[in-house]
Amino acid sequence: MSEAGRPVVCPAWCRGCGPNDPMHRGFLATVGRERTGWVSLQLLVDRFVRREAAVKLDATRYGVNQTVLLSPGQVDRLVEELTQARRLMRAPAGRAGEGR
Repeated sequence: MSEAGRPVVCPAWCRGCGPNDPMHRGFLATVGRERTGWVSLQLLVDRFVRREAAVKLDATRYGVNQTVLLSPGQVDRLVEELTQARRLMRAPAGRAGEGR
C-alpha cells in the first residue's frame, strides 16, 4: 500500500521491488570484462513519488564496488559524453583527435 492508502502497482518494466522496497527497479544492464571491471546501470523510480527517478550506476573494479545515483540531468550529460566518445572511436584514423 502507498502512503495515500492505494495499492502500489508496478510498471511492466519493474524487475525487483518487493513489499518493503521503496523503489521500482528495472532496465538492468551490465557491461565490462573480467580483470578490467564492470559497469552496471539500473533505473530506479520511487514507488511513493517522494523523489525523482534516478539511474543507479555501479562500477566494479578489482572487487571494489562504487555506487552513484544519477539525476535526469546527469544522465543526459552522460549520454551526450558517451555519444561523443562513440563518434570519435568510429572516426577514421587521423580524424579522432579533432575537436567538437
